[in-house]
Amino acid sequence: MENDIQNPFDWDNLPANRYDVAAKHSARAFPNDMLRLLLGTSDFEFIEHLDIELPAMDVRRMDSLTKISLVGEPTLIHREYQMYDSYPIPIERRIAGYRGRCYEDTELPIRSYVIYFQRPAGRRDPGSYYQNVHVPGQRFISEYEVIRLYELDGGPILETQLPGLMPFVPLMQPPAGVSSVTWLRQCVATTRQLPLDTASIDNLLMSTGIFGNLAYAPETIYSIISEEDMRNSSIFQRLMQQPLEEARHEALQQGKEIGREEGREKGREEGREEGIELGMTRGREQGARGTAIDALMNVLDARFQDRDVQVLKPLFEGITDVQHLNQLLRTAAQAATLDEVTRMLVPHRNNGP
Repeated sequence: MENDIQNPFDWDNLPANRYDVAAKHSARAFPNDMLRLLLGTSDFEFIEHLDIELPAMDVRRMDSLTKISLVGEPTLIHREYQMYDSYPIPIERRIAGYRGRCYEDTELPIRSYVIYFQRPAGRRDPGSYYQNVHVPGQRFISEYEVIRLYELDGGPILETQLPGLMPFVPLMQPPAGVSSVTWLRQCVATTRQLPLDTASIDNLLMSTGIFGNLAYAPETIYSIISEEDMRNSSIFQRLMQQPLEEARHEALQQGKEIGREEGREKGREEGREEGIELGMTRGREQGARGTAIDALMNVLDARFQDRDVQVLKPLFEGITDVQHLNQLLRTAAQAATLDEVTRMLVPHRNNGP
C-alpha cells in the first residue's frame, strides 16, 4: 500500500447522517434493488416512496418507507438502517411504535426490516416485540426481519450487479480465499463497469467509500476509490453543503435571540413594537455574519488542511455583506483549490465595517 496517500476526507468530521444520506440515495435512485434482496423475489411493483415523518408526542422519522404492489396487494416496506444497537430505546420497541402508527395512518399491511451494517451490532436483536400481558384477548405482537449485512454471502449478490446493492456488498462476506482488500477491489471494479452514467457511478463509489469506512482502513479505501470520483459525486457535495445549511439555521436562531434582547432594550425607550423589529433585524445581521464566517473557516480548514487558511479570517471579517459570505461558503465547499476562494476576495478587501 502506498505510504504517501493523503486522506481526502476526515470521515469523523463529515456530517453524522452520512450513512443515512448514502443509504437513502441508493434506495431512491434504485428502489427495486434492495427490495429484491429483502423480499427474496422480483415479483412486485414499486409504487412510491412515502412521507416518513410520523406524528406522535414528538416527531419521529423512519429511515425508509416504500409502497409496493406485492401479489396484487398494496404493501408497505419499512426499513431501518443501524450502524449500532439502538439505545436507549430498544429497536424492537421502536419498530412496534412505527408499525402501529403506519397502520393507523394507512391501514395497509406492513413488512419491517432492520439492516445492520457492522458487527457486532444486531446480534441480540430479537426480531420481535411481545407485550407481556397474561390476559386473554390482550396480546400485542410485532415481528420484523433482522438483516446483518456482515453475515451475508456477498459473492452471489455481487454477481447480480444490481446498482442499489453495490455500496453494501463490501460489508458482506467475501468468497472463500479472497482477502478483504481484494474483495473491496472486486466490488469497486464491478461498480465501475455498470452500464450507468458517470454521475451515478460517482455516487455509488462515494456511498461505497462511506460504508466501507465501517469495515476498512481509510488508507485502503483511498487506494482503491479515487479522490476525484468521490469529490465529483452529488452525495459528497450535499454533505459538504450541510455545514452551510446548519450555519444558516444557527444564524437565524442566534439572530432571533439577539434581536429579542436588543428589541427589549429599544422598546423601553421608543416603544416595544418598534424595538423588537429593530433588534431582530440587527440580530439577524450580526448572527448571520458571525456564523457564516465561522462556518466558512471550518469548511476551509477541513478542505485545505495543508494550507494556512487562518490568514484569510481578517479578510472575511472585513466583509459586511452576508450574502457575499454565503457565496464564499458555497464556493469553499466545491472549490478544487484555495485560490478559487481567494480570488473572490479581491473586490471586497477594502469593505470594512
